[in-house]
Amino acid sequence: MAIIIFISLLISLDLCAQSIPPLAENEILILQEYRELKKDLTLKQDQIQNLESNECLIKNDHYNECSKPFLLMEELLEKTYNIQEQILDYQTQIYPYLDSSGNLLETIEMSLEERFPLSIICPQETLIDLIEKADSMLIFVQRLRKLGLQEDIPRIPNAKKRDCDEKIKNDCWELDPYGNVFYITKENLKIHYNCLFPGNKKVSRDIYNPESIISSSNAAVKQLNTCFAKLNPSRSKEITDRIQKQEYMMFCKDEVEDFKSSRCGFAKKGGSFFNLVKREVGCENLDETIFHEILHLNSHIDNLETEKHNDSLCSKHDAVYFCSTTCFPRSRENKIKFSQKACRSCVKNPSEAYRCDDKNFDNTAFDQSYFNCE
Repeated sequence: MAIIIFISLLISLDLCAQSIPPLAENEILILQEYRELKKDLTLKQDQIQNLESNECLIKNDHYNECSKPFLLMEELLEKTYNIQEQILDYQTQIYPYLDSSGNLLETIEMSLEERFPLSIICPQETLIDLIEKADSMLIFVQRLRKLGLQEDIPRIPNAKKRDCDEKIKNDCWELDPYGNVFYITKENLKIHYNCLFPGNKKVSRDIYNPESIISSSNAAVKQLNTCFAKLNPSRSKEITDRIQKQEYMMFCKDEVEDFKSSRCGFAKKGGSFFNLVKREVGCENLDETIFHEILHLNSHIDNLETEKHNDSLCSKHDAVYFCSTTCFPRSRENKIKFSQKACRSCVKNPSEAYRCDDKNFDNTAFDQSYFNCE
């Protein structure tokens, strides 16, 4: 703070040099800093008083989302103590200019305000806002340092070097109350930091890298807004609304032995988050995988239980697979001949162009697997 005030004073000194007695410059600097310290002390004491009414502090609940008020109170108390120590130190040097309460004499206060109108150069409201943003960024940087990411995160080209706030909602970094670090993409999908770094040394950076994860996430959400919106307008709106509110989250897991060889991601039906599996080969189409897993989060689209969904014999009746292959019609080794059940569970657009009653679908009356995949 002393450095900031000193720089500000130099600016003021330059503006008002003709009215400052040269021999008293050092003394005036001390008086001015003392004045600012007293103002800062009053501000911090007001913040502490306001924070004492916080529900978390009243209940003495310092877990999970309630941890932030406790951390803030700890910081405010420490800053207040340091300011008080500085004030006491200055009082021994400028006691002739102080009244019995330790305040600057009125004539000194008026003279300083006239010569150094710092409140005009940097309005108090702006200063408080800057301090709060700086504190928030420091907490974020400390968390990155603890996770060992302070050098890695700025190297991600697609990720802006800034944290999310009231004005910046996406293309930014977020630190949640639980200490999780997320990157919010342009399309508002929350990506856990563990997705943006290889983690498993066996995974090639060329195949699995931050740029592809971010671009694939944006591409998947765009398909939900376009292709899937044509197939099923109401469900598309439900999903995209939750994404816009940043309620869906993407995590990633390193490949382990118990994962099936074809598994590129997994999600709990109707949940709020899903996982990608970091695999070297077989999961290059990340945008389709992300699209596919997000559909699982909407329980209205996910028409089969997990066991049936993972059974290749039931794929032809699976609405999530139908929606995925319709919106991502890439060539597959074994193309799926879908049933009308899969189509009707995915498509809710009554337009003739999207009807499911044409000859391209298997007729369930002659298909015994339909009953096994109920």
